[in-house]
Amino acid sequence: MSRFRLILRSLRFHARAHLGTLLGAAVAAAVLIGALAVGDSVRGTLRELALLRLGQTAYALASGDRLFTLALVQNLQLGLAQVGYIRPGTPAPAPALLLPGVAVNADGSARANRVQVLGVDGRFWQLAPTPTAPGELPPDAVVLNEPLAVQLRARPGDTVLLRVPKPQALSPDAPLAPEEDTTVALRLRVQAVAGDAEFGRFGLQANQVAPFNAFVSLRALQQRVGTGERANLLLVAEPQPLPAPQSTRAGNVLVWSGNAPFPLGEHLERVLTQRWQLADAQLEWRAVPESSALELRSPRVFLDPVVGEAVFGAAPGDTNALVARLPREFPGVTATGVLTYFVNELRVGERATPYSMVTATGPPLAPRDLAEDEILITRWLADDLQAGPGDVLTMKFYVVGAMRQLEERTATFRIRGIL
Repeated sequence: MSRFRLILRSLRFHARAHLGTLLGAAVAAAVLIGALAVGDSVRGTLRELALLRLGQTAYALASGDRLFTLALVQNLQLGLAQVGYIRPGTPAPAPALLLPGVAVNADGSARANRVQVLGVDGRFWQLAPTPTAPGELPPDAVVLNEPLAVQLRARPGDTVLLRVPKPQALSPDAPLAPEEDTTVALRLRVQAVAGDAEFGRFGLQANQVAPFNAFVSLRALQQRVGTGERANLLLVAEPQPLPAPQSTRAGNVLVWSGNAPFPLGEHLERVLTQRWQLADAQLEWRAVPESSALELRSPRVFLDPVVGEAVFGAAPGDTNALVARLPREFPGVTATGVLTYFVNELRVGERATPYSMVTATGPPLAPRDLAEDEILITRWLADDLQAGPGDVLTMKFYVVGAMRQLEERTATFRIRGIL
């Protein structure tokens, strides 16, 4: 028997087993090919949604409830221009003011919550997937995206009402935060409805459901909510390639051009580090009257821990971001923390002084050996309480308890001296 005949008889004899194997392989191949096709389709869809959300945006600086100055945008653009970023066709960095809001149509019959209200100018629209043109919006105009327009049943020419919160120095959840005059109502005329290709789907959060977006004039929104020339969102696009790859050196700056990948992320980080100012972090060095000292102040009332660490941890000759921005007449820094708290009552014996400010600090403003149970009081307070060194002073003050309830606490101190 030849080998060929043997193979044929073997196939005939085991036909059922071979057929089962063949069918199993066919089913497995179909499943695998289908999964690959579906996966590729999903990836393509997600990529398309991401491009519609971000347009030409490559990097975004989102500071949330922190507001940086528009001067930072100009300084960033100047810094990037020095390294060859500014090229024909590259959109300029675009600032925006992003606030949450609520939208209502003219007769109040339709409402949308969780609206992204974006104050933008012409630079924003140049980052769209297909750059087009609302350009600079009039102060009384708004551009709605399609989902929001459908929700409000609004068309161009209709009137809608937007309500947005005013950015506050304190978190709205803080007990000391104001409870009145915290929002602004904007009555605006619908200028256009933006589709996905016109940046209507813009958003930094990955989501397959399009957000509700309302685009208004950046300057008008800044004026209405009282932020001044500040923003909390900065969008930067990748630079356009040039035909001939090359790099040149201008002084100590490497200027990069051509088709090779532009290291935008590295340049952005370096330029921001070099060109940001204290005002961009809502900080300020201010001279203390009748003193040779400076104080670091913030309209946010409390300094963030990272700010305190940068100042208190500064050694002589240190050049961290805060210390490097000291006025020239202060070449170094010896930092002392100051915490001032409003108390309900200061009492010595039967005499009490209501509603006072108590400050905790360290040397050189207070003696280095001041004990934790000792206190210094002013001459006015000493006269009012008829108190002197060695007397026991009782302090009553509020602390925040559960469910934001204020709980009164008491502490006692021995008066060490009178200022």
